[in-house]
Amino acid sequence: IRFKFDGASRGNPGLSGAGAHLQVTERSKQATNVSIALSSETTNTEVRIRHYCGTDSTNNVAEYQGLLQGLKE
Repeated sequence: IRFKFDGASRGNPGLSGAGAHLQVTERSKQATNVSIALSSETTNTEVRIRHYCGTDSTNNVAEYQGLLQGLKE
């Protein structure tokens, strides 16, 4: 699992927004007669989140909102 987030404010406080990106990579397992081997087949699931924080938020609030929005997902 990869989780990245960010937030920014123009003016600090000012117009601000946040975002998050989640990426889950799963590898499928192939059963054999004796053992289980990892195959080269992978499944990627991506989620992208955008959040408008308002016109009177600080940069720190925007960064924290990016984290919270990503964790909610």
